[in-house]
Amino acid sequence: MGKGKVIELMTNINFSVNTSVENAIAAAWRKIWTLPLSRAYTFDFEKYNLYGTVQIYISVKKYL
Repeated sequence: MGKGKVIELMTNINFSVNTSVENAIAAAWRKIWTLPLSRAYTFDFEKYNLYGTVQIYISVKKYL
């Protein structure tokens, strides 16, 4: 049995994507790339849910 990865606690922004629209995930990434975010570039990922939705998590810098 393989070992899993541990995702450290991070600050992120979550984008919800409805995949019933053709090319919706690619379009969401194109939009994300144009936003003025303070990205941390540590760990971005997509979470594929049941029933056709995807969550895109973008790591951002945490300001105190």
